[in-house]
Amino acid sequence: MPATGYVAKYLIGYDPEQKRLVEFDANNFGAVTYVSDTGWQNQVLTVTSALSSNPKAAYVLNRFRYTIHGKDAFIVDWQICRTATPDWISAAHLVCKRAS
Repeated sequence: MPATGYVAKYLIGYDPEQKRLVEFDANNFGAVTYVSDTGWQNQVLTVTSALSSNPKAAYVLNRFRYTIHGKDAFIVDWQICRTATPDWISAAHLVCKRAS
């Protein structure tokens, strides 16, 4: 288990009926589904959660943006929104590189 205590499994696929990419995130804090209606655009994939109705949640929307950064790297930006009107706040920025 990582030092943060966060453990997750991600399943990513394509829903041909709704014509969109779907990501399922099952982790030790719960589970959430993200979707992307547009797929990859200019080397960026954005997946967004459904609007949360949980009054105790720290945010009502969250999304991940995966950006290709060269041949051997990509960037993951996690953003949250505290209101139903999208006003995104950065929650995490990770640079991922292929191990040599």
